[in-house]
Amino acid sequence: AGGGEDEEQKPKPKRRRAAPRKRPKLTLEDLQKPSGLQLVFQNIPKWFQEGYRGKGHEVRNLRRLLELYQRWQPKVFPHGTYNQFEAALEKMSGTHALKDTLAKMRQDLINIVDPPSAHQDQDQQQQDQQ
Repeated sequence: AGGGEDEEQKPKPKRRRAAPRKRPKLTLEDLQKPSGLQLVFQNIPKWFQEGYRGKGHEVRNLRRLLELYQRWQPKVFPHGTYNQFEAALEKMSGTHALKDTLAKMRQDLINIVDPPSAHQDQDQQQQDQQ
């Protein structure tokens, strides 16, 4: 009966804990890659329009839009779930850096649709006529 006491007194070897894995984070650089926000600006409107149904189909249209974002997520944030991506993106949406990036992208888009040189040409023509 005394054999059990010897086993209890032996020190157990300590297990080494594995260092916690660092989870990659969503960064502004991830969103600035061609597969990031640029892809959203250039392609999602076209892809959404292909399946757009119009008035009376709002639920289907919203489902389609969410599906497109869910397909985009692995290209930008492949190491997480859509919910993790959504939370990280929402958290990042308040940063000045992201707001500045989006403002620049919007201005670039406006300049493509309505170039500033066209306004300068019109102003010059109006001045020449006066």
